[in-house]
Amino acid sequence: MKEYKSELFGLIPEPESFGELIEILTLYKEPNSNVHMWRGQINIGWRVDHSAYRRLKIKKDKINDFDLVWYEQSLMKQATHRGFRRQNTWNLSDLELLAKLQHHGAATRLIDFSRNSFIALWFAVSENLNLNGILIGLNSDYLGGHESTSQNYDYPFELKKVDNTEHPYTFEPPVITPRIAAQHSQFVYSSLSFEKTGSLKLHENKDANIFISIKKELKSEIANILERSFDLRLGTLFPDIDGFGDANSHLISTDKMWRW
Repeated sequence: MKEYKSELFGLIPEPESFGELIEILTLYKEPNSNVHMWRGQINIGWRVDHSAYRRLKIKKDKINDFDLVWYEQSLMKQATHRGFRRQNTWNLSDLELLAKLQHHGAATRLIDFSRNSFIALWFAVSENLNLNGILIGLNSDYLGGHESTSQNYDYPFELKKVDNTEHPYTFEPPVITPRIAAQHSQFVYSSLSFEKTGSLKLHENKDANIFISIKKELKSEIANILERSFDLRLGTLFPDIDGFGDANSHLISTDKMWRW
């Protein structure tokens, strides 16, 4: 298999076909290990940065953890005042509130991953057909946190645990929006990293992460396969009125209104 020399992630595999890509995604050393959280990015030249970092960089060149905590506390205070912490009959924890805000476009330290590699792949091929994309997988053996368990992430105690580790944490949010369910959402977060790969800490072990270059020449083909064979498209991955509006904007051909 060919390899691609990435400035950020080093020498990484670059499959020549959808079939070769499937071989990588289904290659496990042991039956019950190497479960991955997946993220797709449409530009292989992008760092793995969370949106809070990018927002803070608008006004300040050097960001630290204090800046990030101050920002998140301010964001949650405003959201709580406006009633967004209330969900049906209960109040969301800090982490749940940040997850809700993230899925509605607010900038947080949470980075969107998916438990479904094909969903992540869709995000890698959905735009920028003139640039290579990248599929990023984080091995769950090298992540803090668990699936299907409550994580309150309340300030300030939980942050001290995050700050003292050299690996990211993962959080499976409750189904508080349709998008979370449709995208098999899994958030990943950490204290700030100052490595060239981005503001998210990535474990240094060679088995902890996998990076796959998605050739620009394959993007359209893969997007068609994902839509026709797996029903992965804008309308199904964003099954709310905002997603419906985006799927039927002036930028999208009317051919995309129907699957067949």
